[in-house]
Amino acid sequence: MKYIEPIYDAQSFTCPHCHTTAKFQWPPITRALWGANDSDGLDFRDHFVGVCSHCDKWTIWSVEGGKGHHLVFPPHLAAPEAHAEMPPDVQKIYDEARAIAGESPRAASALLRLAVELMLTHLKAEGRDLNERVGWLVAQGAPKNIQQALDAVRFCGNDAVHPLQIVPGDTEETSAILFEIVNQVCQSLIQGNRRISELYGKLPAKVREGVAQRDKPRSKT
Repeated sequence: MKYIEPIYDAQSFTCPHCHTTAKFQWPPITRALWGANDSDGLDFRDHFVGVCSHCDKWTIWSVEGGKGHHLVFPPHLAAPEAHAEMPPDVQKIYDEARAIAGESPRAASALLRLAVELMLTHLKAEGRDLNERVGWLVAQGAPKNIQQALDAVRFCGNDAVHPLQIVPGDTEETSAILFEIVNQVCQSLIQGNRRISELYGKLPAKVREGVAQRDKPRSKT
């Protein structure tokens, strides 16, 4: 399911509690809603509540600090969750990037470049650097959109960069693009390949044997 950034007063977005894209209601804040009374001395004028229609949990928004309406509860992770079939070591880096994306998109972008390198290691892509590894994947039949996505990683935000390199030109938009790319590569090249292997494995043994015979190296005469 596509991640939709939480935005104040939006009709629907991805809930930061249940991670479901759902409709939100925006009830007016009252002391009764907070379970408070007049003697508490609480001031709610700068706070607003959005309620998820799927899990019924609250998001709390504030306009304090001159930042406009920003999410203060729960702590906002400004990125989609890792793909379900992302390799554990890649997901560890991805989740670290996700945890800091809101505070430092440049650091998150650097971690995501490392996640891409680790993903290509899982795919056994050959080459001395990212450019050669992308070329190897293309030679193996990787889809055009994956080639474009990986080349975007190479140049995203600046000239060609390397894993864990902090790039001054990286922005929140850069990190958002990189999060999507990591998940898309995982979906296409890891989940997709696994699914194809599963389907191929269900073919009759005779069919698979015939394919194996067809693909055997032939001796030159």
